[in-house]
Amino acid sequence: MSNTVAIWQKELKGYFATPMGAVLLVTSAIFFLPAVYTAGNELLRLRLLVAASVLTRFHPSRELASHPVLSVVSFARLLAMYIIPLITMRLFAEEKQARTIELLLTSPISETDIVLGKWFAGLFLYLLIIGLGALEFAISPLVKRDWATVLIAYAALVSIGAGLLAVGECISTFTSHQLSAAVATLLVSVGVWRYFNSGVPHVADLALCVLLMLLGWWITLRSIRARMPGTS
Repeated sequence: MSNTVAIWQKELKGYFATPMGAVLLVTSAIFFLPAVYTAGNELLRLRLLVAASVLTRFHPSRELASHPVLSVVSFARLLAMYIIPLITMRLFAEEKQARTIELLLTSPISETDIVLGKWFAGLFLYLLIIGLGALEFAISPLVKRDWATVLIAYAALVSIGAGLLAVGECISTFTSHQLSAAVATLLVSVGVWRYFNSGVPHVADLALCVLLMLLGWWITLRSIRARMPGTS
């Protein structure tokens, strides 16, 4: 576990050693503002929903359809679809590009610790980003919030994001070009968000998200083990 934490810390430092992490957070905070402050305006809320419906095939469930958080969730879906590929594109592709992948794989850290540490770092940044929407919603002057519905909606965002982050991490092991990894992950991301279109987690949806996570981790492990010295 300590090795997993060490990799997690290393990756987080990597995100914020360059402007990437800060830019993602600041840009997301700014972009969430229209979604939050139009949540009480039915007409503007529906206009925001149209964009999310077209790109992520969002057809909100009954509990979300009349809830002020709808605009925040619809925007978070759009944001996550593009943010996740940016988060995962560097996880292994950057290591290959910088020629540090062999050093990492020969260090006294297990492959499982490497995979989970990098995934947890990506998940942490993802949670910070979508959490900005929830924070702005919480401190906005809106009233009559049903926090149970908010938590349910965010459970869907987190579970889908967790699965896609594992898939993106896996894709990042197959190339040294970060842009190629981002584009490939984006194509998968678009399909997954269009499939999970209700905005709330159902049992089958959660099972599929867990499957995506496990499959992503497993392929990532096999991919990096194939690069281990002495592996044929």
